[in-house]
Amino acid sequence: MGRRRKFKSGGSQSEVTIDKSKKYKWDSKGDFVEFTGDAGDNEITVSGSKSSLRRMAEIERNIGILATTLTTSDDGTDDGSNSSFSKNVNQTTRFKKAVRMDKPLDMRDPIDMNGDKITAVGTCTSGTDAANKTYVDLQISNLGDTAPAALNTLNELAAAMNDDASFSATVTNSIATKLPKSGGTMSGDIAMGGNDITGGVNATFTNFIGTATYAKYADLAERYAADATYEEGTVMSFGGEAEVTSAQGYGSTAIAGVVSTKPAFAMNSEAGSSETHPYIALQGRVPCKVTGTVSKGDILVASEVSGTATKWLESSVDPRMTAYVGIAIEDKTTDGEGYIEVKVGK
Repeated sequence: MGRRRKFKSGGSQSEVTIDKSKKYKWDSKGDFVEFTGDAGDNEITVSGSKSSLRRMAEIERNIGILATTLTTSDDGTDDGSNSSFSKNVNQTTRFKKAVRMDKPLDMRDPIDMNGDKITAVGTCTSGTDAANKTYVDLQISNLGDTAPAALNTLNELAAAMNDDASFSATVTNSIATKLPKSGGTMSGDIAMGGNDITGGVNATFTNFIGTATYAKYADLAERYAADATYEEGTVMSFGGEAEVTSAQGYGSTAIAGVVSTKPAFAMNSEAGSSETHPYIALQGRVPCKVTGTVSKGDILVASEVSGTATKWLESSVDPRMTAYVGIAIEDKTTDGEGYIEVKVGK
């Protein structure tokens, strides 16, 4: 169906019926005629389209043609002709009359036409019109909001998600494979990589079930306050200015044990440091300072050399419990001082 619109054709204004699927223009005689194909660069055109965007594009094109061809000033003198289209247009190009448009036009900023003006008849389109550049720019800016520069475009967001169209499902499935903090059942071994499992000073671990407990070293030791700093293997007795001191005197009593630097089981660990509170091996296998020759199986007691053990010479009787250092595990074939391994305690 056609639609009726008012146009000037042949010098007079009249209503003309135009077909919405066809295109029209003013020919060189000023008559309003139908055409096909492409319009010339300087021809004013109209279509029957109902599209607002299409009509806006036509208006923009036609105004551009009017602005550059209807009236030109050559050497400062108006030529009064509309046939000088091929002449260069200089900065004095202007409209002689107000340009009137009978459809809405969205112009947010004024247009300076060298003293003349463009008049829009009717209500301008709203600021939320999709064809409004300011509105479109604002909405695009709002889409990025305050996102960081590396994540404010759709392409950057897609790259951050590894271009995974099923990113939500991927994350959900990954989380489902994790053990919750509230507990659960592991489907494989836990490799600590040399780290400890800790629970704090007052933590309590109950119902530990296992087949065996393994230790790299082989003694049970406890921290005691010492009156000096002692090295590994020193034979210690209770006494001195602190809890323990270096043992001295053949077969002396009140033996505490032997200084251990790598106990398998360490008790009273928070009592102090190894300088002030050394671990004293109470039971097990540790290196021990020894003087004189020793054979495997010899009973060891304190010697006259401070902190050093020697073999018990009275084979017919055992030494008193409190004088007992331990039993030699290996031979020492030379006189003087040295180290052998000893099973401390009885």
